[in-house]
Amino acid sequence: MAVDEAGGIGYKGTLPKWNMKDDLDFFKRVTMNNTVIMGSTTYTSLPKSRRPLEGRFNIVLSRNPRDFLLRSTNESTTLEEIANKNLRITSETNLKKLCSMIPDCFMMPENNKIFVIGGSQIFDLFSDDCNAMYVSYIKGTYESDIRLDVNRYVSRFTHSSVLVEDSKLKIVKYWKNA
Repeated sequence: MAVDEAGGIGYKGTLPKWNMKDDLDFFKRVTMNNTVIMGSTTYTSLPKSRRPLEGRFNIVLSRNPRDFLLRSTNESTTLEEIANKNLRITSETNLKKLCSMIPDCFMMPENNKIFVIGGSQIFDLFSDDCNAMYVSYIKGTYESDIRLDVNRYVSRFTHSSVLVEDSKLKIVKYWKNA
């Protein structure tokens, strides 16, 4: 989760205009070869050239997967082509059932993490199931229409460690003992 000082996480269906390369590089490095779960708004906020996120199995939650599929892909895209792009669009919200959708190659010991990457409704849905959380605190306040109280999420964890800190950004990992 990336959040500015006012709790902003989104603006008009996109990320606020903070454009933090260090944060994006960290996100890519941590999530690569793993699974990411996101809502349909988060998915469509990604640049078209980056959809689905390369090198990760992408699960997109939508209340109406068929309509979302028609709106977010071109009309000639087949379900087989989508499967080959490491993408699954579903209305399923049961974590155990979602895990059963993940291909075996993304469930090997070296890459078996599942990252919930947004938006706010998806964080709410799965926050109780998370055993760790990465938060990028973006310094400053940016125009946002979606805000989160990040303390509501991180207060569930017993440990934290600052991974990156500079004048524009602080990335913290939170976790609890198993």
